[in-house]
Amino acid sequence: MEPRSEILESRALLRGSIEVVERKAARVRRLRGTTVKRYLARHLYALLLRAPAWLVTAYARYTAAWTNALAGLPRNRLLESCRSFAVLAARRGIHHTPRGIYRRFVDGAVTMVDLAFVLFRRGGDALVERVRVEPEELDRLNRLRQEHGGVMLCVPHNPGSVFAAPAITRAVKTVLVSRNSPTIDRTRIALDIYERLGVTVLMVRDANPIELARVCLRLLREQTVVVATVDRIDRQPTRAMVPMFGQPVGFGSWPAKFAVKSRVPLVPIYVHTTRDGLAMELGPDRIC
Repeated sequence: MEPRSEILESRALLRGSIEVVERKAARVRRLRGTTVKRYLARHLYALLLRAPAWLVTAYARYTAAWTNALAGLPRNRLLESCRSFAVLAARRGIHHTPRGIYRRFVDGAVTMVDLAFVLFRRGGDALVERVRVEPEELDRLNRLRQEHGGVMLCVPHNPGSVFAAPAITRAVKTVLVSRNSPTIDRTRIALDIYERLGVTVLMVRDANPIELARVCLRLLREQTVVVATVDRIDRQPTRAMVPMFGQPVGFGSWPAKFAVKSRVPLVPIYVHTTRDGLAMELGPDRIC
């Protein structure tokens, strides 16, 4: 089938517009991941746009209660993952119960729904109040940016990193590099969220890799903090192999390559979900 494409415009886009090419799967599966994400995104987006605060809160708490109640079902994939995490943590001397990790995960999801409601009702500035980050760390990013011409900031792939973005973008010149959704409607939803956050984003799916490299390198030479997602498993020949969980795992090496090419610091960051918001933890800066 012929792919469907549409040009989307947004003030959040670094270039102002993007062409999204939506390709149909050769074989239709009822529970295909992309299909589930599409309907879930539409459902949550409609809820955040139209529902009152009490309904969003009740919905999130009700869903969380059922998710916790169903933890004991046979072959619960989430609980199986929590068991694996508990084993890995125990090997490092950190002891958690699988059910405890499970509950924390569900609590984090409820927090994210709450933060999303704050964003949709009060805007990105209100989110800054819910993000805990040391002012000294923001000052360090600014100093590194000015001294070296730019900074490559590496973040994990989770919603917390996105909702924490206003705390950085309000303090330093920042551009987020994002691999947009393969569907038009989910990309449109993402752009609306980025606009509400007040961030600038460079979407890279289906784009010319050489041209994108030039844009990123130019940004890193213009005193910009470029935010890159680095924890996606990469199977390309150019991937960097890292020992993890007892086996080699491939990660994309392009942020490090850009940092080396531009001679700018590489700074890792992790976003923790707390009961009342988010907490950002910046790692040491390394000059590659």
